[in-house]
Amino acid sequence: MNSIKDNKAYKEALEFLEEGLKTNKNPKPVGQHSIDVANRLVKYNLGKDVVIAGLLHDLVEDTDVTLNQISSRFGEKVANLVDALTYDVPGYDYIDKFDRFVKSLEKVMALGSEALVIVASDFIENSPYYHLSNSPGLRTYLKEKYEYFMHKSKQFLQDKPVWNDLMDAYEKYVIKL
Repeated sequence: MNSIKDNKAYKEALEFLEEGLKTNKNPKPVGQHSIDVANRLVKYNLGKDVVIAGLLHDLVEDTDVTLNQISSRFGEKVANLVDALTYDVPGYDYIDKFDRFVKSLEKVMALGSEALVIVASDFIENSPYYHLSNSPGLRTYLKEKYEYFMHKSKQFLQDKPVWNDLMDAYEKYVIKL
């Protein structure tokens, strides 16, 4: 399987994503980003629930979609993964955002390496856009968050293909922020 378009369950999740994005509150291209994260998870040969969670990971943050809707449509595992990945809501300063990320990462780590690979994939796919950050505070926050994630996840991910991609993205896009 080369992409999320090759599977019936993924097509259903794509349709759900498309419907949810009708209420998108984020100026970034959430749909394309979500597809990129999911395709990366397919590349790492992760299971269907993990790929679907990767596809839907930003919906609760950026749209009117609820965890209950995700759970009833795709099951508890997908909803639990999405819940653990949901932390970056608007209206918080960078210190609060970082604190929310740390708490979210604790939930992610409790779910195991599959959840960590979703977060790593999200970082990898977001990092090429970090240089577009509109303030030094935001750039510092993004860099510190990336570095904190690498520090906390290294023991769980360093032997997985995602680790090399995470390090490559860090060296290419993040270290120079």
